[in-house]
Amino acid sequence: MSSIDFIPEILLGGLGFIDDVFILVWSIGLINEELNKYKVEFENSPKSKIIENVKWEIHDDE
Repeated sequence: MSSIDFIPEILLGGLGFIDDVFILVWSIGLINEELNKYKVEFENSPKSKIIENVKWEIHDDE
């Protein structure tokens, strides 16, 4: 991201935030895309099915 503002707030007031909102939405989309790639990669890895160092017991309520 750049510090250059395509629509400066000082000239157009509230309308100057339009490009800032666009950059924010675009950034959130990129982050979401990367998280989805990571989730798919993690779910397909053999390590995702392994739980280590867990102690458990089954108790019957009778």
